[in-house]
Amino acid sequence: MGKLKVKDLMRREVVTIDAGKTVVKAARFMVERKLGSLIVIGGKPIGIITERDIARKVVAKGLPLITKVGEVASKPLIAVGPDDTLLEAISVMKYNVIRRY
Repeated sequence: MGKLKVKDLMRREVVTIDAGKTVVKAARFMVERKLGSLIVIGGKPIGIITERDIARKVVAKGLPLITKVGEVASKPLIAVGPDDTLLEAISVMKYNVIRRY
């Protein structure tokens, strides 16, 4: 695992959603595509929205489903590069308490 690079295992297609879209649109898109998260774009990648974000930040708090994705996305977006090793990626994830990759 020490020599494996992120690019050896990463998903090539990055699925995104605009920060101005609604949470219900994001949830439906995730269900249709069988995804657990989407990268949130606001001109550039600004965060990530996950099923957990929707459950905890919207549903559990009684926010309307028309809430904008950018309002509840986890920010900032923390990323590693394709040439980083898996051990480096794991270290970044542990340090930042990241559950989704």
